[in-house]
Amino acid sequence: MHLLHPINLCPNKVYACNLLSGSIGAVGSIIVWHFTHDGKKQIATQVIEEIDETNNKIVFKVIEGEIVEKIYKAFKITFSYEQKNGKQWGIWTMEFERPDTNVPYPTSFMDYLCVF
Repeated sequence: MHLLHPINLCPNKVYACNLLSGSIGAVGSIIVWHFTHDGKKQIATQVIEEIDETNNKIVFKVIEGEIVEKIYKAFKITFSYEQKNGKQWGIWTMEFERPDTNVPYPTSFMDYLCVF
């Protein structure tokens, strides 16, 4: 799977992406993302949990940052793509655990990723 640098893809959303440990595109690597969401600068630290080159999939588990420290108990983001009718389609999947039913579903994060 070829990884494009996210700052080049969407500089108005991601303003820094730093490899904290490991190597780019390797399971177990830790990445710190600096991004703007809902008009607020945020930081999230993720570990690459899975890479499946056969199915063009990568799974990131958020281990630090507001999303898991203040909002959700757990949060994973999966990105995959598939070819359909001669076009490539990106698919974002989010797995999350809400601490209680008062915490909203992450629809603003879904909207955020859909405009990537």
